[in-house]
Amino acid sequence: MKRTLLVLSGVSLLTPLLAQDFNGVYNATIFYIGPGVPVKIDSHYIHANVTGAELINEGDLYISGDWTNENPNGAWVSGSGTVHFVGDTQRIKGSEFSYFSNMSLEGTGAVKLENVNPGDVSVILRDTLFFSSTQILHLNSRTFQIDNASPDAIQGGSDVSYIYGETQDISNNGARNLSIVRWQIGSNTGAYTIPFGSENAYYPLTYEVTSAGTGNYVAFSTYGTTDPTVSPAGCNNRPLPGDPTISSDSAVTNTILYDMEFDSLMVNRFWRIYHEDYSSLPVFKLTFTLSDDDLAKCNSGTIDSLTLIAWNSAAQQWQEVGQGTYSSPLFESGEIQVSAMWWTLAEPRRISGEVFIPNILTANGDGINDYVVPMGIPPGASNYTWRIYNRWGELVFESTTIGEKWEATCKGQPCPQAVYAYVLTYTTPDGKVTKLTGNITVIK
Repeated sequence: MKRTLLVLSGVSLLTPLLAQDFNGVYNATIFYIGPGVPVKIDSHYIHANVTGAELINEGDLYISGDWTNENPNGAWVSGSGTVHFVGDTQRIKGSEFSYFSNMSLEGTGAVKLENVNPGDVSVILRDTLFFSSTQILHLNSRTFQIDNASPDAIQGGSDVSYIYGETQDISNNGARNLSIVRWQIGSNTGAYTIPFGSENAYYPLTYEVTSAGTGNYVAFSTYGTTDPTVSPAGCNNRPLPGDPTISSDSAVTNTILYDMEFDSLMVNRFWRIYHEDYSSLPVFKLTFTLSDDDLAKCNSGTIDSLTLIAWNSAAQQWQEVGQGTYSSPLFESGEIQVSAMWWTLAEPRRISGEVFIPNILTANGDGINDYVVPMGIPPGASNYTWRIYNRWGELVFESTTIGEKWEATCKGQPCPQAVYAYVLTYTTPDGKVTKLTGNITVIK
């Protein structure tokens, strides 16, 4: 049956017994699609601002045009059916968010979120998002919310079918209205993959929970920082991240790492991982896929090692979280339990053979900068000794093992907040005896 336009107003369409094909649908009441029934809309679906308007989908709704919701109760798509987007460059529009049980992207071009205001929740997904063609989901500075805690809530994703999450709305010092995937992971474990990508590259992020926390949603965002106005590429990681809608101290103000401007050695991408309302954090691993633009260096050469760093808002600088395994284009972290919001990757500090020891240690148990260790000791060094003293000259820590960390312990007990002196000695492979001294400030 072919109808040019279906207008539902005051009369409910409750029992379609056969497959239906409409040119467009304007729904101001109850629109029911029975189990196993395919309904095709060749143009647009409009959900009117009428009390009680509802779409009950137990079958399959195929839409080629735009989806619009003006109902303040949300475009409630109840039932276990699927809405299939099969057109070319479709939009989810309207003044209100939309609710889907299942979404399947099967067309070409993009399904672009244009409803609500930038930064607000645009779509709430109850069950599963399927990628099965070359169509992408364009977040457009909106939030896509997933209320299914299963890692399988997103199916598919590739270099031609992905979530486009590059930030569209930049102002002042950073990204104010982010494109966000907000996933209700709660107290669950598993590997959650967000298939981020763009027209130039595919860079999914995997967040693997190995020990559950206690909370609700985890929000994920990312954007690249390769600025075409900066030459050579990769020399300026701007715009810096910022998110004052979350907290006043969450905006990133610099690219200081190890007390120096370090942006030329950072990859050209930031990630935001925000644990909402978590009373106890999960233990998790992160796997980043990096594009060629992400790895573009300020100077010639290739990146052969990376370390994971996170923004410490208290210290107002980036802090090393830990080494991981890097084999281009993948970086896989070890297990971490950190409350930081903003993340990126950087080459470990080994510049012209310089040995470096961070001078601030925030021993507060948040997983960021909770230890110090001399970095850049040359391979083959011998006679290594690292000693740390309190202000009275008492030895509180000693190590003869290269790479052993000091975690602000004084003779096995937590050290008080204070300034501590260190003496590091070692012999280089060519026989040169090296001695370094300095101070470390312990902050709690």
